[in-house]
Amino acid sequence: MRNFIFCALLMFFSACNDNSEVENIEEPLLTFVPNQILQASRSDEDLVLMLHSNFEFDYSLVVFDDNDQVIFRNEQAMTNVLEDGWRPDIDIMFGEYKYEIQYQDRGLKSLDGRVSYGITLGTFEDLKVYIPNAVVQSASNVEYAVLLMYSRLDFRYDLYVSDRNGNVVFESTSAKANSLIDGWRPVNVQAGTYSYIVNFDLAGIETEFTGDVTVFE
Repeated sequence: MRNFIFCALLMFFSACNDNSEVENIEEPLLTFVPNQILQASRSDEDLVLMLHSNFEFDYSLVVFDDNDQVIFRNEQAMTNVLEDGWRPDIDIMFGEYKYEIQYQDRGLKSLDGRVSYGITLGTFEDLKVYIPNAVVQSASNVEYAVLLMYSRLDFRYDLYVSDRNGNVVFESTSAKANSLIDGWRPVNVQAGTYSYIVNFDLAGIETEFTGDVTVFE
């Protein structure tokens, strides 16, 4: 979509300047700042707030939260460079954030606006999660020794594990998807079957998974 916008604008200006009698016409500077970024997408450009342009130049980017506290600052960003923009980390809440962009173009130019950060319904419907049904205490590969939730998205979730008598043997209220450190590694429990509850909230949609996991020695 963004490439289409740039192409359309460039075609428009090219048509306006397609005159052999007109010479030395300076190419206009085109800039674009997205009004929405996503937590997950097939395109990295959808994940980052940055300044797009048909020219390469330095700019500064500052992002604020609802309390006007600076949560991101890069005073030496380069246009069209994903690594120089703001890509919200996992602890950033969905919502709207204010930004300020400044750059030099025949004088100081300033762009102020708001960007919406979240996850689209289509993305949520494509959400894939995986929770293993067995873990092995003596596994040499730690991935086989930990109960956790895998997903193609990074987000926080709650994990509760209980034994056959309903006693909670493990809980984490801020586990990170795909993180072995945040999962349950049953090192001091007996082998057997345990029950788990996983719940999380994405874009205001509460989801819960329950199931059993078998612990092998």
